[in-house]
Amino acid sequence: MRRAAPWRAVPGDGVEPRFGCAARAGLHARLEAAARSRAAQHTLLLVADIDGFRAYNARHGYAAGDVALDCVGRALAGCSQAYHLGSDTFAGLLNGTPLRLAQRLAPVVSALTVGAGDPLLCSFGAVLVPLEGSGGEALALAEERLDDQRRRGLAIADRVTEVLLALMHAHDPELRLHVDEVSRLADAVAQRLGLGLSEQAHVRRTAVLHDVGKLAIGPEILGKPGPLDDAEWAEIRRHTIVGDELLRTIESLRPVASLIRATHERFDGAGYPEQRQGDDIPLAARIVAACDAYHAMISTRPYAPPRTREDACAELEANSGTQFDPTVVGALLAEIADERIEVGEAIGATTDAGSVHGLARLHALLDSASLVEDPDELPGALDAVARVVGETLGYGAVVINLYRHEWDDFVVSTVHGDDPVLTGLLGSTYDWAMWEQVLQPRFLRGGAYTVYAGDFDWGEQSGNRVVPDLARTSDPDAWQGEDEIFVPFRHTDGHILGIFNVGLPRSGRRPSNEELHVLTTVVRHAARAVQRAQYASAAAAHRRTLERLMSVSSRLTQTASGNSVLEAISVGISEALGFNRVVVYLHERETGGLTAAAAAGFELGDPRLDLPFGLRELEVLFDHRYEVEGCYLVPLEEAEAQLPSVHGMYQSAYNGRGRWAWQRHWLAVPLTDWSGACLGVVFADDPRDRLLPSKERLQALRLFANQATVALESVSQFESQRYLAEHDGLTSLRNRYSFMRELGESVQASRMSGTRLALVYCDLDSFKQLNDAGGHLVGDRALQRFAAVLKGSVRGGDAAFRIGGDEFALLLHDCSLDEAREIVERTMSAWAAVTDRDLQLRGLSASFGIAALGAGSRLGAEALLHRADEAMYEAKRSRSRLTVAA
Repeated sequence: MRRAAPWRAVPGDGVEPRFGCAARAGLHARLEAAARSRAAQHTLLLVADIDGFRAYNARHGYAAGDVALDCVGRALAGCSQAYHLGSDTFAGLLNGTPLRLAQRLAPVVSALTVGAGDPLLCSFGAVLVPLEGSGGEALALAEERLDDQRRRGLAIADRVTEVLLALMHAHDPELRLHVDEVSRLADAVAQRLGLGLSEQAHVRRTAVLHDVGKLAIGPEILGKPGPLDDAEWAEIRRHTIVGDELLRTIESLRPVASLIRATHERFDGAGYPEQRQGDDIPLAARIVAACDAYHAMISTRPYAPPRTREDACAELEANSGTQFDPTVVGALLAEIADERIEVGEAIGATTDAGSVHGLARLHALLDSASLVEDPDELPGALDAVARVVGETLGYGAVVINLYRHEWDDFVVSTVHGDDPVLTGLLGSTYDWAMWEQVLQPRFLRGGAYTVYAGDFDWGEQSGNRVVPDLARTSDPDAWQGEDEIFVPFRHTDGHILGIFNVGLPRSGRRPSNEELHVLTTVVRHAARAVQRAQYASAAAAHRRTLERLMSVSSRLTQTASGNSVLEAISVGISEALGFNRVVVYLHERETGGLTAAAAAGFELGDPRLDLPFGLRELEVLFDHRYEVEGCYLVPLEEAEAQLPSVHGMYQSAYNGRGRWAWQRHWLAVPLTDWSGACLGVVFADDPRDRLLPSKERLQALRLFANQATVALESVSQFESQRYLAEHDGLTSLRNRYSFMRELGESVQASRMSGTRLALVYCDLDSFKQLNDAGGHLVGDRALQRFAAVLKGSVRGGDAAFRIGGDEFALLLHDCSLDEAREIVERTMSAWAAVTDRDLQLRGLSASFGIAALGAGSRLGAEALLHRADEAMYEAKRSRSRLTVAA
């Protein structure tokens, strides 16, 4: 096959050499020409702009921004007819059949990704010309879809999926309708099976794209009303392989390529293309296979009429364990039996499409609205949910009152509607007392609470309220300005998530009971979207927490200082887990007390950190009643009841209300070593969200504490090894290696600062004779006693060393010769007192030599040591016991 040459600009297109693209003016002519073309192919218009480009410019400068634009423009021009529409917006045109367009999508998507590591991604809107529009109409539609995609903040995989869905719809409209419903069912089954968020995303994408390989199958086969012959069946069976090969070329969809390949395998191994069986088939593929078969059975097909749901469910059960995974079938049947399916008929009845397609459309909208991959995206997801509810059911005002666990009240988090005054409600809070007044049985109709004008005295209620200025009418069914409709919605575990408040129906009429029933049904579906969005937000926050914790903990074992480790623990827990105050206490084995060694949110030395109890008293709280994931969460009143007086101790400032709120609790995490001994305790307090920590948050805290314990043990081992390397094993004085290093550093510091430094060199007289006569035990005892005298004679900041054998040294900082002489004389007196009391050491004397650096001295370390050594030998020869070097 001849490779197509890259597009080149043609006269009249207005080429901008800067980006290698044609200007916007040339695009309209191209689109009109494509619309007039009678070729059996489509033109795909892709309009894209770079996400966060303004922020990128602000961080890196306009020159870097121009480089990014140049990368996009030239890369796009290399794989399509490319146009620069202005600022950071580009357009690409591709020609071909839907399959060819799908195959050409990978390089285009790659061109719209700038950089690596933390790349700039593009949002885009796609339109098929002439199927969906031509000329300016097509461009306007593409830009509208671009804005919609950017607003929803989809993952790049889902952005590309939307383009592929458009191609599937162009190839066979039934494919698009089918995958919408299969993806809804598959997503619900994945949730019932307890799959994690990322696994659910893979299932959903596999379901949406499971038929993408049918782009390679001609419509004469897809729409054939009669049975297929062997050659046609062979063509059909290729579609999973084609789908796999196609998606492998698109990096963001590569993870689901192999899953799509397996969607027609059978649980008993009789499927295609590779006859895999049982658990060897990916779970996502097993889920999609069952959902695909079910929806195919209840749909109208060219070769067979639709079956009833009951017949389809019986077929699923009959093939459970052979064609389908029994566990998946069980979850799918439970989903089908759920009232949501019956509810779907009511929703579908209000749309032009059939019941299934109406439900599928609503689910698709809500699924898109609730796709959240970062906590910061949650407000946008809620905005989208409100918009879907308003636009689906025709309400001009939708307000979401989210329940706040930390305060046990409701806050207006989201508003959607025509009246700009509605935004004034944002942030308004309402407690349970208000809702208990309006959520009364007398207002309940069709599952919603209708509080119409004159039914309730709002003047007695606190809180913000917006009443639209509507003309009054005598029609009892007309919507009045003071009318309100409230629909509570709940989590699947039963606790309340919030309350939808809708108003201003576009019909201008108060809804009927049937319409209210539809409203409550839609809100139940929206509740699932809100729940998914909140769960995704929490999961993303937890993932970010773990990443930050692992980043901190990975550095702990590289830290050679115990204080540095403890500081990293406190700061890491505070920043990553959201506690304003964290204190690490170490267990003092000698006293049993707990000493604050590091803190975040406190200054060390703060008297509030002094504990009036030790580890033994605190251990009464390390009880299984309070244990969660290895952490101990204790209500304040129980901690106070079981411990001695804690008067004056810090008590939480970040408290909330309600059963999920933090209320001056104690959260303690023991740091336990491999032997079970407690090294210390971490206290975490003042959670910034004012909530009791979740199980996942406590798991992260315990994991971090475990790694911190390992790090502390590593530091302890390192410090022990360093102590042994720098200290004499017999006398515990620092050794010759340590002496030579510190002597060099001290001499250099003294010469630079002009401060004084004195060096005393000494040894024991006649030590060899004592050792020979009394033995090594007596000699060792003499060395130990002399070392103790040296340590007891020096000042704070000075140091004593054993150089080797019976030779010792004192390094005296900021010390004159006279002061050094006084220290030595004090040492000689103390040693004489020791030898007078010990018969075996009686008469054992010591000789000392002193050398000093004064202001302006240029002596080096070796010269200073040589002078002190010579002075000592002079004292030994003269029996003066002490000589000062000249």
